[in-house]
Amino acid sequence: MLDVDETSVRLQQILQRYALIQVNQGLGFIHRLLQLSVRAKGQRTPAEVLNQVMQALNRLYDSEPASIEIMQENRLLHPHGEILCQHYDQLEASSETSLKDYYSTLRWLGNLEGVLAHFEKKKNLLEKALSVAENLYGSKHHEVATSLNDLGVAFHELGDAKRAAEYLQRALSIKEKIYGPEHPAVATSLNNLGSAFKDLGDAKKAAEYLQRALAIYEKIYDPLHPHVATSLSNLGLAFQALGDEKAAEYHQRALAIKEKIYGPEHPDVAASLTNLGAAFMQLGDAKQAAEYLQRALAINEKIYGPEHPDVAAMLHLFGESYWYLGDQKKAVDYLQRAHTLYEKLYGSEDQQVVDIQEILDELSNKPENNRIVDPGEGKTSFSTNAPFTPLRQAQEAQSIQKSAHSSAQNSEVVKRNSPSILD
Repeated sequence: MLDVDETSVRLQQILQRYALIQVNQGLGFIHRLLQLSVRAKGQRTPAEVLNQVMQALNRLYDSEPASIEIMQENRLLHPHGEILCQHYDQLEASSETSLKDYYSTLRWLGNLEGVLAHFEKKKNLLEKALSVAENLYGSKHHEVATSLNDLGVAFHELGDAKRAAEYLQRALSIKEKIYGPEHPAVATSLNNLGSAFKDLGDAKKAAEYLQRALAIYEKIYDPLHPHVATSLSNLGLAFQALGDEKAAEYHQRALAIKEKIYGPEHPDVAASLTNLGAAFMQLGDAKQAAEYLQRALAINEKIYGPEHPDVAAMLHLFGESYWYLGDQKKAVDYLQRAHTLYEKLYGSEDQQVVDIQEILDELSNKPENNRIVDPGEGKTSFSTNAPFTPLRQAQEAQSIQKSAHSSAQNSEVVKRNSPSILD
């Protein structure tokens, strides 16, 4: 029989293995998790303990964080979810209940990887989630549609809009058969497909999907609902791609809703500020654009720190704003910072790194205050479609914004920009 000291050591080793404690660190959060997950009496198998901990994590994760504080609490769950998923297959916990818990954990952990800009990890986890869902429910279940949506978002974030559209179309087909044509889940898929077609260069088709999504949301929800704001933002981006000046109006409406819902310092507010900056740049008002972008940059740096893709996107857009304003010194400073950060995040062969380097090379060969414009238009040559951080919806995925220089490929949500994709 083990004595008390040996038992304590073994217990500590087990808890550390499952990331439930970290020696020499504060245990406030971890105590909370343990209280929720290991109150059970008597002997339990490792699989039973694992399932109970997964259930606790699934309850703790907030899929629709309304504040920065809740977002930060979600991130604290990340290492615990990683460890639990790594051990799941080893324990062969394959009952229906445990598979459902595993599926839920894979989904929120995958989407959390997206928040952390780990897009390849996100895709891998969500592919596992789809496989589990199909095994549990068959191919026509609403949870399978949810997983297809998640994967569509993941491929969108990785810059593969074609694959994204394929998964999102499958999700839409299932949802329409289950719910009919005017359900919020259908609107989500319409929104996401609009975003994908935007990145595929078909802005007209994108606008059609997005207008259908907005009509459903406005019929179902209060005018100040976040999904209404998302649809307005995405339509603004589609209209930008079509060269329609009312794009800024849609972005203004979206910003007003988000500020009322979230307050002035939320990532979705920063996203709308970014969109407005790009819209005013397209209209030739670079001074107003720079003001919106400065507000967005301050929010993103506060929330994410200095080395996040959203911060790189802001630096990129800022550099192009000052380029158009004729302030070559500031333009080079911001573009160089964006170049350095993009290269660190994505490598030297990333298209954004190459695009910015071309601008920097051109600027180095031009006299001060000589800005580059599109002939006959008086507008900058940079991408007119800014990224937009996706809003979450209770039952589906989310994505994150990135920005690109290529005007043909920029939107609000994906790997390097596409309209915001809902869950």
